[in-house]
Amino acid sequence: MSKLRVAAYCRVSTNHEEQELSLETQISYYSKLISAHEDWQLVEIYAERASATQMKTRSEFMKMLKACRQGKIVLILTKSISRFGRNTLDTLKTLYDLFGLDVKVFFEKENLNNYNKERRTMMGIYAGFSQEESKNMSDNIIQLAIFSLDLRDVSNALLAGFLREKIPFQQIV
Repeated sequence: MSKLRVAAYCRVSTNHEEQELSLETQISYYSKLISAHEDWQLVEIYAERASATQMKTRSEFMKMLKACRQGKIVLILTKSISRFGRNTLDTLKTLYDLFGLDVKVFFEKENLNNYNKERRTMMGIYAGFSQEESKNMSDNIIQLAIFSLDLRDVSNALLAGFLREKIPFQQIV
């Protein structure tokens, strides 16, 4: 009997030290998990530091999808939907494409997979949450940058989106 061809996808979005530890932990965890199953064969652990909002810019992710299309992988393990993707439409399209290739994707945190018809709606909801979380983090970073600007400086105020006519600069202290 042939072994189940299994891959793992691990991702972090930044190069910060704590994220590097997270990536190493994910890689180690999936290496041990897959090795512990005698009927599983590790194809590869695809790991990268990249934003999950645009799939085409993620080289390891694209490499994994290519291996799926070539029939090399039948099961992908990943920590969560947010590690897999943060764009709802792209994530769901990719999951349905993989389903069409008979490739199962299992998300540990949510305990979901793309083969369980009853739970597919939940995958869409979680993918939407993931996209919204990414947008909120981005908005928070922008707001932090704006709040750190000295708005008494006209060029900073204009950069922050304030119009001179709407906010009298002399009133900003």
